[in-house]
Amino acid sequence: NGFPVDVLSACPIAWMEFLLVPDETCEEAAERNGDNDFIRYLRLVRMLRLLRMLKVLKIFNVLRDLFRMRPTVIRMLKLAFSVCMIAHVGGCAWWFIKLQGHEDDMMAFKQRHSIDTPVWSAYLVSVYFQMATLCTVGYGDISADTDGERLLMTFVMLLGASVFAIIISNISALVASMQSAESLYVEKMDEVVSFLRLYDVPSDLES
Repeated sequence: NGFPVDVLSACPIAWMEFLLVPDETCEEAAERNGDNDFIRYLRLVRMLRLLRMLKVLKIFNVLRDLFRMRPTVIRMLKLAFSVCMIAHVGGCAWWFIKLQGHEDDMMAFKQRHSIDTPVWSAYLVSVYFQMATLCTVGYGDISADTDGERLLMTFVMLLGASVFAIIISNISALVASMQSAESLYVEKMDEVVSFLRLYDVPSDLES
């Protein structure tokens, strides 16, 4: 079942880049802005390797068999991992779209949100924005500014709403399963009381 995932994630992007990108200096490449955009989008295809993360979900099945965890808890862990992956991929895609804008706007955005030079600072801002969107918090400090960002965030909102609806339903099922013994006891007691009232059993026999 994992063969299509392996084929897509093993796409030789590095070899394609080696064959398609000419051997030249950075100054010569800077004069060809159109070709640089093509190379940039070609490198974006490397994100297909993230499909391998789908195999990580099998680890939760191992944990279920090893620790005898409830199936509902396993589903909750899988959904939590899925939310983290959506925030990661969405954050990277949003930052990539952000970089396509004007350089002055990008510098103003970094200064406004105190984004430092290290990569982890920009990554933290991107994941923070995605999690605020997925959790429907929406503080308003960061927003989608271009049409590409709005289109991406609309997709993330729809995906987040679907995922969190599943999470809420699984939480309800988990709580219900934890109270199954008590619910069974209450149901049996109701049947006993109904039987005693139906046949008008004396009070001394009830006790």
